[in-house]
Amino acid sequence: MSEARCGVSFRGMVQVMSVMGMWVAMIGGVTTGALTALETNFDFSTFELGWIVVSFDVGAVIAATPCGYLGAHNPPRWIGAGFLLGAAAVFLFGCVSNLYLFLLAQAAAGAGSTITWVLGCIHIDNNVQCKAVASDYTGWLMCLAPFGVIGGLMLVGGFLGECAESSEGTDDCTNMSLLNPEDAAPEVLSCDQWRWPFWILGCCLVPWGLWFFFSKRHYPTPKNATCCGTIEYLPEGEWDHVHGDGLSFANFCQGVKCLFTNPRFVLITLGAVIHMFSSTGVIAFGPRYIQKQLCVHRSTASLLTGTLIPMISFGTYMGGYIPKRMGWGVGHSRKSMLMMATTILIAAPFFVVAFAVDNLGLFLVLVCLALTLMFVMMAPAVTSVQRVVPVEYRGLAVGMQSFLSRVLGAIP
Repeated sequence: MSEARCGVSFRGMVQVMSVMGMWVAMIGGVTTGALTALETNFDFSTFELGWIVVSFDVGAVIAATPCGYLGAHNPPRWIGAGFLLGAAAVFLFGCVSNLYLFLLAQAAAGAGSTITWVLGCIHIDNNVQCKAVASDYTGWLMCLAPFGVIGGLMLVGGFLGECAESSEGTDDCTNMSLLNPEDAAPEVLSCDQWRWPFWILGCCLVPWGLWFFFSKRHYPTPKNATCCGTIEYLPEGEWDHVHGDGLSFANFCQGVKCLFTNPRFVLITLGAVIHMFSSTGVIAFGPRYIQKQLCVHRSTASLLTGTLIPMISFGTYMGGYIPKRMGWGVGHSRKSMLMMATTILIAAPFFVVAFAVDNLGLFLVLVCLALTLMFVMMAPAVTSVQRVVPVEYRGLAVGMQSFLSRVLGAIP
């Protein structure tokens, strides 16, 4: 299915958006990697570090629904604003030393990240007239995100490694630590190398945000373009007409009522919640389980958990490629829903068996298969939910799905 045949004239834009999505995902990676530095430098308790982590999801939850609703009429501008907000947040995180400012920066980073992802999916769908291809492009947008998390962790790890080497290379510091560990603490506390990854990431996000802020809302379709399968055309002024005088609180409430009385929206969103709950649980507690139950060293357990990332990306991409390959457009949302339900039913036994065995190799194989299947449903969940609601509520539907996935899936 070629680009010209499907009437898509912004394939390069989607590829750029995918790289930008990877940079946004790096925000979570650098924050996670810097937790040990925060604990050492500022003597934060585990409870306080937990709040720093959770505040990212709090900001994402607050921003998801209203930004999806308000930003659907001009996604590029809101995407650019999301990047700039994320850049300001990571700059702030890298400059402050107060717990409450850390929480504020994390919440702003979560809001900016969510704005980018939610409106990115809407922007793709607005400009792809062959809707079978929209799922594939959404898969592109999502599949690079896990590598962004790895990049963020590696970036922080490199700077923290330099900090550790500089501390070890000081004879006075080494001798003091041997005599009295408390005397060596100020040398460790004075190391601010962990701040540099945040400043570097902020500098990289600013030009992306400005470029997208001033980019086009609609990309012209080639005059000779034809499309296989079902087409849903989006005329140039349709979004202006739909949202121009409809952005009111009453219309917002009417949209929410429309969504929750739509059985297909509820079922698709329930599948997204199950996916978020199970995948977040495995990724968050996988290293701990490997370390305690399978008797593996902590560093090795974290490394083994990182090997799951390529499978997650592969599953995400396949979730977008299969609907494109099968030609599932506007009238095939039930087929996408069936594929999502099938992946959940197949993945569930793999999870059960994986956590019942005591063999490390078998555990990793089963978890890899289960996560691959679970992430197959990511792109179809986002694209299908836009097919089952009225056009004026597509942004609200994606935002509400993101909101519920985090509240009922990721946070618990």
